[in-house]
Amino acid sequence: MTREPVAAPIGREQFRLLYQRHAGSMVRHFEMVLSGNRAEAEDVIQECFCIAWEKRDTLRSPEAFRAWAMTIARNVMLGRIRRQRESATEALDPACGAPPPEEHVDARRSLERVEEALQALPEVQREAVLLVRVQGLKFSEAAEALGVSENTVKTRVRRGLLDLAAALDL
Repeated sequence: MTREPVAAPIGREQFRLLYQRHAGSMVRHFEMVLSGNRAEAEDVIQECFCIAWEKRDTLRSPEAFRAWAMTIARNVMLGRIRRQRESATEALDPACGAPPPEEHVDARRSLERVEEALQALPEVQREAVLLVRVQGLKFSEAAEALGVSENTVKTRVRRGLLDLAAALDL
């Protein structure tokens, strides 16, 4: 299926506004998908927006921008992960740092439990849950970003939330 390009590509100013509207939430989403690696998430989104600018003539309408950009970002992320796996020759050193202040320990443990439960989900469920419940995409937008049907997204979100609740004893 070939998509028809828009009559005229979006201009610099409109693209800047779309960037301002969506980049922050996209970074936060991919930070969660990438297990809290904000620098990597920022790199993914930067590369995504460079690609989006180059391919802006394929965007059907500015209203479809978010789902379109999320698809690009997801493909960028998956490509980076593939390249990292292929070029990895040694294990990464575990992150080290000072322990958090005592008053943050309980909150950090709770957050770690949620992150662990999210990471334990199958990737397709985790992505669907993060797109719909965290990023606030509509099921149809998430479906477009993931390249699956809306019903598939609904099923993945439902199963993911049930698995999360069971893992967290909720």
